[in-house]
Amino acid sequence: MNKIEKLREEIDEIDSMIAELIVRRFKVVENIAKIKKEMNMNLVDMEREKEIYNRYYEKLSKHVSRDFVENLVSLILEESKRLQRKLI
Repeated sequence: MNKIEKLREEIDEIDSMIAELIVRRFKVVENIAKIKKEMNMNLVDMEREKEIYNRYYEKLSKHVSRDFVENLVSLILEESKRLQRKLI
């Protein structure tokens, strides 16, 4: 196995971990939606969204562009809200 193949194998492992974490995150989102429904809470919490964005930006800004962070967080939050809408 050459160096590139070894590194690509490492990327494949990381991608699998990312996918597993995404599934785990959205399962938690579904649980939050159920609680929001029981407590008659709003779907969107802008303060929470800002916190999430800021946390991602703080962790990633030295490695990727601001646009990447904004797009990533936007995709995650939009899918989270879509899942919650189905349950609320």
